[in-house]
Amino acid sequence: MVSTLSDEPEVEEQLAQQQEQLQPSTSAAASRDFMSRTKPEVKVDSDHPFDLETYISSYSGKTRARRLMHIASCCPTLAPQAYQLAISTLLTMRDPHAYMHAVAAYNQLPGVMQVDQDQAWIDRVRAENQNQREKLEVELRTYQSNMIKESIRMGHRDLGDFFRAIGDSGQAMKHYTKSREFSTTSQHVLEMCLSVLELLMEQESYNQLQNFVYKAESVIDPGTQNADAKGGPRKKPTNQTGMEDSPVVQSKLQVANALGYLGRGAYEQAARAFLQAGTQLGDWSKMITPGDMAVYASLCSLATLSRSAVKTLVLEDEKFRVYLEQEPYMRDILEAYMNSKFKAVLELLERHSARHLLDIHLWPHVQHLTTRIRRRAIILHFQPYASVQLSRMAETFGIPVAELEKEVIGLIQDGEIAARVDSTAKVLKAKIKDQRAALFSKALKVGEDAQAQSRKILLRMRLVQNNLIVHEPKGKMQPVVQSPTQPDIRMAD
Repeated sequence: MVSTLSDEPEVEEQLAQQQEQLQPSTSAAASRDFMSRTKPEVKVDSDHPFDLETYISSYSGKTRARRLMHIASCCPTLAPQAYQLAISTLLTMRDPHAYMHAVAAYNQLPGVMQVDQDQAWIDRVRAENQNQREKLEVELRTYQSNMIKESIRMGHRDLGDFFRAIGDSGQAMKHYTKSREFSTTSQHVLEMCLSVLELLMEQESYNQLQNFVYKAESVIDPGTQNADAKGGPRKKPTNQTGMEDSPVVQSKLQVANALGYLGRGAYEQAARAFLQAGTQLGDWSKMITPGDMAVYASLCSLATLSRSAVKTLVLEDEKFRVYLEQEPYMRDILEAYMNSKFKAVLELLERHSARHLLDIHLWPHVQHLTTRIRRRAIILHFQPYASVQLSRMAETFGIPVAELEKEVIGLIQDGEIAARVDSTAKVLKAKIKDQRAALFSKALKVGEDAQAQSRKILLRMRLVQNNLIVHEPKGKMQPVVQSPTQPDIRMAD
């Protein structure tokens, strides 16, 4: 029987079976339980600018097509142009179903000239896909009959690439995970994990990203990647280039991990993962652009990190500065936040909301992130004051007094602000803590704890004096509590 690198064949097989049922819409929805599930209607005008051609020029392949379809479904103003660009992009690919869906969606728009499907292209691509599939399946069966392990792995990998190209994500996942069973080196496992991660990112299946990131990291770790099945050191073949040591691979894994956190709403972990990613993404830069990195990391950092952390990890980081150069308005938002110009922060977020809502990965979280940024700004603004008029705060933030009062009440109820609201005078007053009373209370509690401990010790002494302690039978060894620095000592009664 052909041996495998994995020690968990049953787990891998179960995972492959689960992935056969992969449905992007279900996985995406599952990761957005507390987010908005309905796509918003995005307004693009002079107050909310968005240059579609400049934005989409940074992407290619399936990512470009999927982002265009998302933009078309969210923004009626840009829908005709987005569908036209998506159709022209899909004509360069091998997915007839996606092409027909795009044409049908475009023809349903009001006031557009109807477009006929290119039936000749559809028939030709379907025939080519069928021939290619038969060829790859025949090759795989030949390799399996000859028990050529490396060839079987490559056969599954090629079939995974093929099904991914034609839009069959379930079959692609099945063959990618199947190739794991025939991997003989850490580089083979890493190659499989990266292929799966690309597929999951395309399908917005955020819940499963981190599973394969962990698998990839386990083979990169020096303690595991250099050990063979017998526990000895694994010799790296001379023809291998050490892909697991590449900074590009490390950056890809960090980005995939960060997207997984973002998709689940773990914004602080997402921010730190994005900030730890390197500047080299290789071919992934056409899936997640430097501009995307700047937006994702900045918004998550503003929503979760302290102001000192934002300054150190975001604004002053030389590596992340490369990303911020791609989106200058994000630097403006960060600097305004650091300078306590919160009205400017909220205005810039609103002005560039179209850019955020039209992002295929970010749109479910935009409202939640914006709310968290506004709440943190209110907390920071109120910290130095004993009391402040809500009208002045509302002027500072550029929002109505009623909306601000509602926001402040929510912060008080959540325990974020120790204050109370005078609804009549419209004043927010901090609850001043009596430090002397707090010190007395703490001293009394320490005394009570000491008395309770003393009573327990005295009770124990009385029980021992009166021989009321139940002993272990003679001859039976009783373990003694062992400290980390002492040897194991056992004592018998």
